Amino acid sequence: MTNSTETLILNDHDRLAIVGVVNFEHEGEAKSRWTTIGTAFQNKDGSFNLHFEYMPMTGATVQIRPFSKRDSISNG
Repeated sequence: MTNSTETLILNDHDRLAIVGVVNFEHEGEAKSRWTTIGTAFQNKDGSFNLHFEYMPMTGATVQIRPFSKRDSISNG
């Protein structure tokens, strides 16, 4: 994933991935695990509908971002 300050412009049928990010330490090294947990759809008024397949239960950060090619292939 790259950092970007660009504004995302969505078309009528675009969807975004909802991901849960869990930070942890493994053998003294900081790591993070990213899991796709749902899909976001933008409404005509600019608001979003969020469809969660899973809900993070422990201190996960939830992000909404464009699907990567890997997400699109594995999630249909």
